[in-house]
Amino acid sequence: MPMKLVCRLFALLTVSLSMQVGLGSALAAEPPTTIIVFDGSGSMWGRMGNNDKDPKFGVAREAVRRVLPMLAPQLRVGLAAFGHRRKADCNDTEIMLAPEPLDAERIMAPLEKFNPKGKGPLVAAIKEAGGSLSKIAGPASLVVIHDDPDNCAQDPCAAAEELAKANPKLAVHVISIGLSKADSQRMACVPRITGGRYFDTQDAAGLGTAIEDALKLASLDAKPSVASPSAATVPAEVKPVELVAPPPPVDDTGPPGLKLSATLGQGGPAVLVPLSWRVQRRGDSTSAAPVAATKAATLDIGVPPGSYVVDLQHGLVTAQQTVEVKAKGATRVVVGMQAGAVRLSATLQRGTPPLEQAVFSIFDAAAGVSQARAIWTGGADAPPVFLPIGTYRVTGTLDRARAERNIVVTAGAMIDLPLVLGAGRLRVKAAERDGGPALDRVTFRITEDDADSPDGRREVARSAAVEPEFTLSAGTYYLTARHGQVELRERVLVNAGDDVARTILLPIGRLRLQSRLVGSTAALDSNVAYQINRLDAKQDAIRTSRATAKLEMPAGRYRVESQLGGQNARVAREVDIKSGAQATLVLDHTAATIQLKVATEAGRPPAGDVLWDVRDAQDRSVWQTVQVEPRAFLSPGRYKITIESRDRRGRAEIEVKAGEVRVVELKVE
Repeated sequence: MPMKLVCRLFALLTVSLSMQVGLGSALAAEPPTTIIVFDGSGSMWGRMGNNDKDPKFGVAREAVRRVLPMLAPQLRVGLAAFGHRRKADCNDTEIMLAPEPLDAERIMAPLEKFNPKGKGPLVAAIKEAGGSLSKIAGPASLVVIHDDPDNCAQDPCAAAEELAKANPKLAVHVISIGLSKADSQRMACVPRITGGRYFDTQDAAGLGTAIEDALKLASLDAKPSVASPSAATVPAEVKPVELVAPPPPVDDTGPPGLKLSATLGQGGPAVLVPLSWRVQRRGDSTSAAPVAATKAATLDIGVPPGSYVVDLQHGLVTAQQTVEVKAKGATRVVVGMQAGAVRLSATLQRGTPPLEQAVFSIFDAAAGVSQARAIWTGGADAPPVFLPIGTYRVTGTLDRARAERNIVVTAGAMIDLPLVLGAGRLRVKAAERDGGPALDRVTFRITEDDADSPDGRREVARSAAVEPEFTLSAGTYYLTARHGQVELRERVLVNAGDDVARTILLPIGRLRLQSRLVGSTAALDSNVAYQINRLDAKQDAIRTSRATAKLEMPAGRYRVESQLGGQNARVAREVDIKSGAQATLVLDHTAATIQLKVATEAGRPPAGDVLWDVRDAQDRSVWQTVQVEPRAFLSPGRYKITIESRDRRGRAEIEVKAGEVRVVELKVE
């Protein structure tokens, strides 16, 4: 077949598939438009539950702030409100901002000053906002956020019917906050009549998710393609997938045989990818040897005339057909797979390059979100996925970023499905100074605000790599870097499509500690414990029992205490630790070293266990031990020493001086 004719047939196929999934060229030419209708009635100051700290309007506002950067930049967004200016006024509705190309700061500016105060003319606000979109050429929608039914005696269902008649392409998505069951049922008619989606939220987490889902629906190029208000199923973008070609002609002369090929849908071009074929004589048991079993795009075999069963399988798709092989020439059989092919890709934002590390999963949408298990999982380098006709939920993830779409697969559909994660990259490292090398042994943590967590923060990612990279959904995060005792936290804003590089400068100082006895130049190598307390900031004490300690710590002023053994030989000094510098601190102990022994007959120790007790001049016990001949460090001064063993007892009073090394013998009687 001439190449020009092949190209012409393929172009006609693509146009036909585009019509099947409802992608009109007129709709594609105009960007979608939406108006956010925000409830400003006084009840929005209320809270959604006992554990929610912020008022309802505050939770909703922050959700809008978080989601706006995730949306397609060509989306036209406006803002309307009601009950926000005057009390007890059923005419208090306002289109605050006319729809313009997405500008998050423009939308958030009036919401920052929002002060709910009035009644709730909800229906009037929906009618006013919907009417303002009557002349919009492209797809249009409203995203209505409210917490009470209309309290101005207006019927929301009647208003929805009026809007649907006046503007059939207008979808109204409704997010209800904490409604009763009866009120929720009354409001659900609005999205049902207009082809939108209804969200019944009862807590802060549900409200945030609902606003995200509704605004993402509003950013799509058309209304959902299924009528169910519980599923956000949308037509996928259809582009040619290089899987098919027109079948070759068949020679009707020659010996009998089979020429097998397959199509995605009835009458479509042949599939080019390798398929698993199995041909068996009709009537043979399944355990009998097949006539042919191979993997190829097409199968050409010689077989005697008769009846055969052809089985075909590729991934999740199976097909079977019974065929009659004629007595002369090849019998051509085209097996209709009743399937579609989906090619998956993911980007951080529309217009950015595909992500090579993205992971995709496909779920059977009919199973429901909570019960569904992935029927296919693969990476960005996977070939197009063949799926039986049906409705599927497709997810794409990369690190903590995620996108989801529902698709309808029809027979013969060749779908190119790009998922926009609405995410950005955050590349981090820690250094001691600007331009300095990256520090190792640093732990990085990414957290975000979470009212349900005990400390108000929820960890979303962690890494101990030297220069880790995180992919995060658009939003505000807290980046914490910890190196030993040094920790620093910064707030980071990640927008969709951003590639943020952040270097955290850690104010690390280094301290080398030694202890020795007065009069000696040798550092002690054991029986030393240090405690370091920060004086100019709140910080947990640092402790170490290494006699010669090398520490890394935040720059600042510290009090360092050295203790010899477990007695009262202590000395303390203060020291300034500067960032990027090392300080050495030698602590000289004015302590005496004593060795305790028992003087007995024949120089033998007393029988049984012994207990030594050493008390200072104030009769405070500074040391007790059951060692037979213990050795200890004591501060200069007077001490009372006793030893007990069964019914025998010894006692002595001594005075020790700084640097003295002394053996003390006690007689027991």
